[in-house]
Amino acid sequence: MLSSLSEQMRFTAGRRHIFINFKHRTRREQRNVKLDQVFNTSDVGTLNSGNTNLASARSTFLALEKALKKETAKWWEVASLKKYLEHDRIPRGLRILIFPPTDTTSQESLQKWEANLKMASMNMIHQLIDISQEQYEHHKQEVDQLTQRIDEANWGDISTKNYAILNNIIDNYEADIIQRKNQKFRRDLRDYQQGRVYTFSKKYDHVQDSNLPIDTHSCPDTIPSSEVETSDDSDKDSSTRPRGNTNLASARSTFLALEKALKKETAKWWEVASLKKYLEHNRIPRGLRILIFPPTDTTSQESLQKWEANLKMASMNMIHQLIDISQEQYEHHKQEVDQLTQRIDEANWGDISTKNYAILNNIIDNYEADIIQRKNQKFRRDLRDYQQGRVYTFSKKYDHVQDSNLPIDTHSCPDTIPSSEVETSDDSVKDSSTRPRVHFLEEARRFRLGSLQEIRTKLPDTLTVTPGTSGIQTRARSKNLRPLNTMTN
Repeated sequence: MLSSLSEQMRFTAGRRHIFINFKHRTRREQRNVKLDQVFNTSDVGTLNSGNTNLASARSTFLALEKALKKETAKWWEVASLKKYLEHDRIPRGLRILIFPPTDTTSQESLQKWEANLKMASMNMIHQLIDISQEQYEHHKQEVDQLTQRIDEANWGDISTKNYAILNNIIDNYEADIIQRKNQKFRRDLRDYQQGRVYTFSKKYDHVQDSNLPIDTHSCPDTIPSSEVETSDDSDKDSSTRPRGNTNLASARSTFLALEKALKKETAKWWEVASLKKYLEHNRIPRGLRILIFPPTDTTSQESLQKWEANLKMASMNMIHQLIDISQEQYEHHKQEVDQLTQRIDEANWGDISTKNYAILNNIIDNYEADIIQRKNQKFRRDLRDYQQGRVYTFSKKYDHVQDSNLPIDTHSCPDTIPSSEVETSDDSVKDSSTRPRVHFLEEARRFRLGSLQEIRTKLPDTLTVTPGTSGIQTRARSKNLRPLNTMTN
């Protein structure tokens, strides 16, 4: 059996060799015929006239296919956006996902914030309609020109066959567009029905009352009862009750609450002051820049400027609203600090208060130094974005100027930025304590230190507190008040 199999393989290989040789001989004969046709000088005018017409028809119909697809897509883009306006809905791609602070509980502030986002999105829809309508008219004119060229060429059956193929291609292309538009519109309607207009990306089933992911838990006006020692000792005779331990626990809980309140008050003060300085310098921090861009084929400078103006106006409105929100929260935390300080004064804990005021001053100094360092770094980073023309493309991994279709801030001229506020030396790698800070931060810090003067005046004249300089030590110390455990009455 093996011998018969080997003979069959040799027979098959032989037949294949004969077939290849036979096909190759035929190809050689055809080459000679083609050679005579190529170098034929008898009829130069009609040489390859059929092939030329076929190539011209093919390139023209390919261009017509591209133009028809663009014209069809732009028509549906305009019609879809008009329907979204008619139903007062915003598609996901045009929703601005920038939220207020999580501790914002004022319904009026939340409504103003959401109204600003909605207004900016609606303006983008109107601008997209104008841009897409202009592009649709351009592609429609291109289709008419190509169709006229085909009619004038009079290619006969070539045109008939290609028109049939092209009609089928465009029908399928438009059917796909209709299916995608339908799916996206139903998806957007579900977002509004489920109250997840701005939280559609969250992986949870619970739907909040508001459209914005806001934490509705506010800070208590007083110290929680769980942090204050309460036992049955209050019913006993005052002579047998352990006064020292009770005072120690009460002092510890009060100073812990004061530390939290002071940190919140300090952070909110710097938040308000920093945002006001951004407004003064006509700059937008990265976290408040709206990274939604017009279509990549938008070339009209007027359209790009209108788009950028809308984004900038919305960001500036958010800055103003954040200032109002943070100012209100600052006043609340400041009042809380005053109440806790008054409680400590009335308790008259003596050396306990003196020692813990010293510890607390050191902690707040370190905490504020960290805030200043972060504000300094972020402001310098934002200034570099404007100087390099990368206001909206800061996340791109390249150094050249941003693309023409992306918004470019018209106020990013380096002459408008004080050279003293931009770090250009090797001091950036040094310790932040020896690095020259931004002028407005230094000025604000000197003013800010006056807000703690009331607490500092309560310390003895002989007691001096040296602020720490290490960020790692600061975070470790501010996590909890370990020295408070060693208090004595």
